[in-house]
Parts: sequence; C-alpha cells; structure tokens
Amino acid sequence: MGASGSVSVAVILWASLLIFLLLLVFFIVRFFRLRMQIHEMSQQYTALSDSYHQLELKIPQIEGQVPVRVMQIFEEWKQKQLSELKVTYENMSNERAKTMFEEWRQKCEKEIREDAIKKSQSVIMGKVTEHLAPYLAQFPYNPKDARFIGTPIDLLVFNGLDAGSVSEVVFVEIKTAESKLTGRQREVRDAIDQKKVRFETFRVAEDKVEIV
Repeated sequence: MGASGSVSVAVILWASLLIFLLLLVFFIVRFFRLRMQIHEMSQQYTALSDSYHQLELKIPQIEGQVPVRVMQIFEEWKQKQLSELKVTYENMSNERAKTMFEEWRQKCEKEIREDAIKKSQSVIMGKVTEHLAPYLAQFPYNPKDARFIGTPIDLLVFNGLDAGSVSEVVFVEIKTAESKLTGRQREVRDAIDQKKVRFETFRVAEDKVEIV
C-alpha cells in the first residue's frame, strides 16, 4: 500500500511538471508570436508614414498641375455630398426621435391615461362638492341662504335670509382635500378683509342709466 501511494504521488508530480512545461512552452511561443506581430505592425506603420510624407510633398506639385475646372467639379461634388449627408443625418435624427417618442408613448400611455382619469375624477368631484356642500351636515349656514356663483368664489351666503333678516353676507369658497386658493381667490379674500366691499344699485331707465 505504501509503495502504491508513492507511485501515485510520483505520477502526479511528473504530470504536473509536464503540464507546467507545456504551458511554459505555449506562453513562450505566444510571446514570440506577439513580438513578431508587433514588429510587422511597426514596419507597416513606418511604411505608411513614409508614404504619407511623400504624398504631402507631392500634393503642392499635383495642385499646381490640376486644371481649375477639375477643382471646381471636385468642389461641386463635395458640396453635393455634404448636402446629401446632412439631409440623411437629419432624416435619421427625425426617425430616431419619432421612434423614441413612440417607445415613450407606449411605455407611459397607461400612466398618462390613469393620471388623466384621476384628474378628471378630481375635477368632477370638486364640481359636485361645490354644489352639494351647502347640504352637508357640517355646513355652518342655512342651505336656503346660499347662492352658487361658481367663479371666482363658489358661494355667496346671505346669512339669515330664509329667516327673514339678513345679518351678514359671506363669501364661501369650497375646497377639497389639500387644494389651495387660487391667486384670484386670494385677491377677493384680501379685498374683503380690507373692507373694500360696497353695495350699488344699477338703475336703467328709458332715457338714462345710473348707478346709485
């Protein structure tokens, strides 16, 4: 059993050594191949660089030999190509924008519809509440004394009207949840708070019109 174990260990060591040597040979070969490729690329780059410099030296000579008409034709062709490329890119941009908008619309259409329904429901609920508020148990005035105006203030309450004696006139704005007064409604509130309220009679006769 001891001899068999020693043989197994020896086999494993030799196998490991062989694999290591094979990997070492592989990497050495790979390294030299890479060096050869780098050398070839360096030579190609040098050749291209020499060709480029030679072409730079020849360009002034060529330009001096090219007829003016040829240069004009080249410029016309270049401008035409640039115009076509510009139109192509614009069309591609428009199509891309349309595609992105369509993707966004399809993705958000459900959310937009749900939001529109919620807003519509909120508006409808607000309108219904404005008309029904005087008949709620929490409304502090007699519903018969309230007159619906709608804008800029919802209700005008002639407190005591139904009982036969008006004790005060109250402007009432109905709001639901956390909604706030609009700018125009705040202006009306401020005017009332500052006592900028008066009563006038607009009298129309056959021959004249007067405000008393």
